[in-house]
Order: sequence, then C-alpha cells, then structure tokens
Amino acid sequence: MNDDDVSIQVSAKSAELLAKTGLLLPSDSPALWEFEPLTNGMVLLRLRRAMTEPFREALTVQLAEIGFDENYNLTAEGALIEDLIDGLFVP
Repeated sequence: MNDDDVSIQVSAKSAELLAKTGLLLPSDSPALWEFEPLTNGMVLLRLRRAMTEPFREALTVQLAEIGFDENYNLTAEGALIEDLIDGLFVP
C-alpha cells in the first residue's frame, strides 16, 4: 500500500463520531488527515492511504463493543460506524 492521500465522503454525523473515537489525534492532523465540509451535509475526509486499514480495524473493534444493542441489533451509532468502515475501504 502506498502513502498517497485518499478522499472519501462521509456524513457529518459519521465524521463527528470518527473525531470522538480518539482515532484521529489532533497533533497528527496536518500530516495525516483533514475534514472539509461540503454543502450537502456531507464531509470530505482526506487521509493517508496507509491509515485507512488501521482505522477500519479500530472501528471494527468499536462496532463489536458498542454498535449493537442487547438483542444484537445494530444501533444508530453502530450504523454510523459500519458506514465509516465501508467508506474507508480503499483497494
């Protein structure tokens, strides 16, 4: 995997959740990722290609820990996490 930049569109709620996870450290921001608000309620997330898989792995752990209710149904937060996991898939 090379270290070029990739851009994905995510909902503003997904971007907020991703920022809250602690995966995106502010001190890493200039070199590793940035958000650009779009006019349609979406956010453009730019990040280093090499970071997509570690984020997906960490989000998968979070999905398993907090993304389901007691009946193993996907929660609203779980749906956001799942969307982020899917969006961060970069072949």
